[in-house]
Amino acid sequence: MCLEPLLNLIRKNPRIPGVLVPGSQYRSIVNTILQNDDTNIKIKTLAYADDVITFVFNTNDEFETYELFKKYSYASGGKTNDTKTVIFWISDLSDPPSFNAKIEREKCTFLGIPMNAQGQLPQEEIDKMVNNIKKEIGLWSSIRLSLCERASILKCFIISRLVYWFSSMLINKNVIESIQKICSSFFWGRIHPFIKFQTCVGRKEDGGFGLIHLESMIISYRIKCGLTIISTTPKIWKLFALPYVGLHLYKYSPWLWTNLIPHLHDEKHFFNDVAIHTAKWLKRGGDVINNGNDKSIYWKFINLNIYQPP
Repeated sequence: MCLEPLLNLIRKNPRIPGVLVPGSQYRSIVNTILQNDDTNIKIKTLAYADDVITFVFNTNDEFETYELFKKYSYASGGKTNDTKTVIFWISDLSDPPSFNAKIEREKCTFLGIPMNAQGQLPQEEIDKMVNNIKKEIGLWSSIRLSLCERASILKCFIISRLVYWFSSMLINKNVIESIQKICSSFFWGRIHPFIKFQTCVGRKEDGGFGLIHLESMIISYRIKCGLTIISTTPKIWKLFALPYVGLHLYKYSPWLWTNLIPHLHDEKHFFNDVAIHTAKWLKRGGDVINNGNDKSIYWKFINLNIYQPP
């Protein structure tokens, strides 16, 4: 809330550039997705916690943005950390101008998530994530714990820290399997496994231990995102998803198909992954959560595809 005045100033400043959302040149598409033909669909800024993202194309844009931050800092009593200001230059055609801020071309941290110029998690960040999991689990391993306690620790203290990354980025299946193996080893400790893994991942009230099944958790995030896309809820980000979801989801929401934009199949794209898992979910009769007492998509998916009663 403290940043909102600054964000509004950035949006209203005509000398600070923004980017047009793909497909926004077609008012019929905008009106269908946002249900309002007058919605402003130029993105000028993004914010997460105390991180603020803006767009610059030249040194004049950078100067204007800096000046606005200075004015806001003076009025609010806050202070901008110039040493942490980084420009992530994405262009295969031209070199960046002589900006004052540090320039990165290989990778950056975007709203809390490290990514490279292709929008993927860098391998060194993935390795760091896996090593941190091993280190944290090593600390918990020295404590005598029951199986239920170990499952709770994995859920609350280990996996919970990865939710933001897993729900926002594509993760290689080999990495998921590696982390799952680490978690399973901690779950059993020095005990020889005497219960099937497919039973352990079930809910406690169903006879399981609530052990997190990582692949199912990630798929449930994709399905939830896909169900939001086919819903009538207005979201600007749906315009980014539209080219990648029409091929798989138009049967369930005909409005997703339009001849005005290309429809792409790219297995390395996040929204393509969303569309594939959502289509499989709907084809098998999966539905939308109706009320707060209903099971989450994760538990529905587990019971439908993974869980085996004891």
